[in-house]
Amino acid sequence: MSDLTASLTQPSPNSVGRRLAIPHAVLGVLLFVVCEVMFFGGLISAYLVGSAGQSWPPADQPRLPVITTLFNTVVLLCSGWFMYRASLPQRNNSKAEATSSTPLAITSGDYNDDGMTDIAVASNAKNTIEIYLQRKVFQ
Repeated sequence: MSDLTASLTQPSPNSVGRRLAIPHAVLGVLLFVVCEVMFFGGLISAYLVGSAGQSWPPADQPRLPVITTLFNTVVLLCSGWFMYRASLPQRNNSKAEATSSTPLAITSGDYNDDGMTDIAVASNAKNTIEIYLQRKVFQ
């Protein structure tokens, strides 16, 4: 019997009463391979579109606002950083630090009806909801 079949049928000593359908190492490698295929597929398709001599994006497509795309990129990078910070206490088996070091939720909206997007943060450490209002700096 192969190692993969054995790991699918026999529970590991760490798991109590449950079996893993796919071992963590196999799942990690599969996700890595799928991500690499998607990444290089995107690069190849970008090369093919660029070498076809056509302008990209097409003229009838709307252009995305730079500020909005920059904001979305910053939010994605911050969420990755928060996920990394949340995983550190888990590796050290510190449950108290795990719940106090990261916000519970972050959302945005116009909370004071001034037409500008504000940010609300729910915090586990303080048991509070903090609202950060955006203000006009330049007239």
